[in-house]
Amino acid sequence: MRSLVPITIRSGAWETLQDAVSDVRRTVFVKEQGILPENEFDDTDPVCTHFAAFDDAGRPVGCARLLPDGHIGRVAVLKPQRGRGTGRLILETVLTYARITVFPWQSSMHRRKPAGFTKLWDSRPAANLLPSAAFLTSR
Repeated sequence: MRSLVPITIRSGAWETLQDAVSDVRRTVFVKEQGILPENEFDDTDPVCTHFAAFDDAGRPVGCARLLPDGHIGRVAVLKPQRGRGTGRLILETVLTYARITVFPWQSSMHRRKPAGFTKLWDSRPAANLLPSAAFLTSR
């Protein structure tokens, strides 16, 4: 089911989005998945581009980060917003941003979506693919 609540995605530096992103990551990774806070928040955060999803009341409901080398990590959506397309919207936003800023040469060379990635995210819940934040960052 798609969300009927408008979602706004903001991108920015850690200093700008730290509060919103930290709230979501603390809830999903630390509280729900039992990741230690010292493993969830690291010295990579300040060099990443962060993405935060906000509901129509301005509350953070999801997030992701893009490392300078193009890796995507720390993708999280709060429980009430799961299954409504919020995670997909976040990932599509991150991928579009990456195509334009990190890999601009790929936009002109490759016009199709990578089939494996699309199939992976379309067919299985993220929780089954990425059981912990530590696993996310180990790749």
